[in-house]
Amino acid sequence: MSKSNIQINFKTKPNALKNAINHSINNSQFNITCPNCQTSLPILGSQFGHEVICPSCGINIRLDNTGLNNDINRLQKEFEKCFK
Repeated sequence: MSKSNIQINFKTKPNALKNAINHSINNSQFNITCPNCQTSLPILGSQFGHEVICPSCGINIRLDNTGLNNDINRLQKEFEKCFK
């Protein structure tokens, strides 16, 4: 499985801010609930967009990153407004 990182493409500099946000999201731990057995599962941000297997019941859970990507896009737009 290839590692899928969420990337933010700011049009402004410094790149250090973009890199810090990407690093923070991809290395942050999130908790999801298995839709089958309701077990709480810790995952990393870098796992969004992939599937994980619930250790309790064994089902595959697709980690949808649509909502997270939408939040990141909104953050990018707000950030860009500050530098216009």
